Amino acid sequence: KRSRAPALAIETTPQNADDLRYRRVQARGRYEPERQILLENRVHRGRPGYHVITPVRISGSDTRVLVNRGWVPFGPSRDEPPAIDTPRGIVTVTGVATVPSTGGFRLELRDTPAGWQRQWPYFDIPRYRAAVDFPVQSVVILLDPASEAGGFVRDWTRLEAGIAVHHGYAFQWFMLALTLLILYGWFDVYPRMRKKFR
Repeated sequence: KRSRAPALAIETTPQNADDLRYRRVQARGRYEPERQILLENRVHRGRPGYHVITPVRISGSDTRVLVNRGWVPFGPSRDEPPAIDTPRGIVTVTGVATVPSTGGFRLELRDTPAGWQRQWPYFDIPRYRAAVDFPVQSVVILLDPASEAGGFVRDWTRLEAGIAVHHGYAFQWFMLALTLLILYGWFDVYPRMRKKFR
């Protein structure tokens, strides 16, 4: 599986999402918590909280890659989110590259007087790119549970199910195409070949 292959180094220039989706990837750089997002209404074992998505500035470039560092519980109130500790200095982040869904009903993101909305109801890479002034890779890295690069609760069990569904659909489409090819050969090509060699 792509998610279990050796980690692929994230490049310093933006890459195609389909080339990275479900791949194990790795990036080295510095976290930039000032452009961090708290993804609202994430539930862990029945408790509400956030997923913490922090950009990493890739060493030697201006490009950032977004890292989902895991789940944290809600703070005292929505207006008082929890304090998020972030490592200083160079870190190496390793995990699985995912592409946030852009389909379905979406709540409108609010603009704030401060100019940076820290809490989002869902994550949208195009919206994030529009809100910042630096290049951003087209995937979000789900930080490995074993990583010590500033992670929180990381229970990515749904990921494997998502990958299995993705592979299942791909296999179904392949088998459908193969079946159509065989039927075409049987009902069109084969009769013509028989007539030709009579």
